[in-house]
Amino acid sequence: MWVGGLGNVLGCKGAEEPREDSALSGRGALALAGGGSEAEVGEAEAWSAQLYGGLLGAGDVSGDGLLRVAILSASEETEWLPEYFEWLGADEAFNWTLGDEDAVDALLEALSDVDGVFFKGGDQSVYYDLLAGGAFADELGRRHREERLAVGGTSAGAMILGAWALAGGRDSPEAWSRPTSPSEAAWGASSPASPPP
Repeated sequence: MWVGGLGNVLGCKGAEEPREDSALSGRGALALAGGGSEAEVGEAEAWSAQLYGGLLGAGDVSGDGLLRVAILSASEETEWLPEYFEWLGADEAFNWTLGDEDAVDALLEALSDVDGVFFKGGDQSVYYDLLAGGAFADELGRRHREERLAVGGTSAGAMILGAWALAGGRDSPEAWSRPTSPSEAAWGASSPASPPP
């Protein structure tokens, strides 16, 4: 099934270049990776160091004097990626498991203290089912647009950040049909009524 991705809430409309006089100039970094293995700590020229390091470029957008990154996943994770972000310059990076709505509600409260949010890979339908149309998606989008919150993801985490994504776990014929109303596909009220052809 086509589902509206978080890109609609983030205000993504295409590959527009930020200009000083545009609304885009206030947006945070958006970094998307198709997947694959990250480089080891210390390999500064690697794709992952370059891309993930770009998420830290805006610095402390929360204003608390620390550069924090929340790493979201639908399952328990090792400390490797938080340590990688800390090597790249974050003062603190931590895993957050989105196992249920209570975890999402708790993350919403913690969101005001983070400067970057990174979605790990996995099954994008899990992210959609937990976050679609909710307060977390709205606040993430608002902070990205207005406060320069950096947002990134890899694999399924990158897919859900687009304006539209195919959500895994759906029947094949249903996956290729177009939704008939915005409510069937929307993360938020600003989602278009149908996915791209």
